[in-house]
Amino acid sequence: MDTNKKLHYHTYGLLSFLAIQYALGMYANLFVEFSKSADIHTRWIYAMGNPFVALHVVIGTGLLLGAVALVVRAAKLRAAAWKIPAYLGLVGILLSWVGGERFVSTQIDIFSYLMSLGFLLAVFAYCWGLTRKG
Repeated sequence: MDTNKKLHYHTYGLLSFLAIQYALGMYANLFVEFSKSADIHTRWIYAMGNPFVALHVVIGTGLLLGAVALVVRAAKLRAAAWKIPAYLGLVGILLSWVGGERFVSTQIDIFSYLMSLGFLLAVFAYCWGLTRKG
């Protein structure tokens, strides 16, 4: 299998899980009432007790690992056209992951917004990567 095909399949997988992640995040945003407890530990127990939020956390962590794997794979394959899109996608997913952790811990809305911005950056970066030649 050629270099571009390997990276394309990897990216299609990431984009597919980003779409699932988006749907779960919107569900959590609209229909899940988070604990009002001031204790961070209690907030995380509550969040992980909700199947939608727990799945959102698990997929988000998987996306972070998949984004790191894409950067490593692009470097190993010496795919110059993927260098910037892979790194930007990783930055977007990392931004979302950190935003999600901070949102559950603090319940401050700006961190939820940060998740959405990171999602957009990752999607645009990966779509850009799919259109590049080389």
